[in-house]
Amino acid sequence: MFLQYYQDENGDRVYTLKVVKDMEMGEKRLEHQFTVTLENDHIRSWQGAVKMK
Repeated sequence: MFLQYYQDENGDRVYTLKVVKDMEMGEKRLEHQFTVTLENDHIRSWQGAVKMK
């Protein structure tokens, strides 16, 4: 699992949480991805879903 962060063209912060599963032979598969865009520390948009167990 890792978190990526960047600023978009509007200067808003975009965070992406990725959950990656290790597969056979060293391959990795993206299990879940959740992205949140913050505008002045308020959520402007989000996409994706995180499945809870």
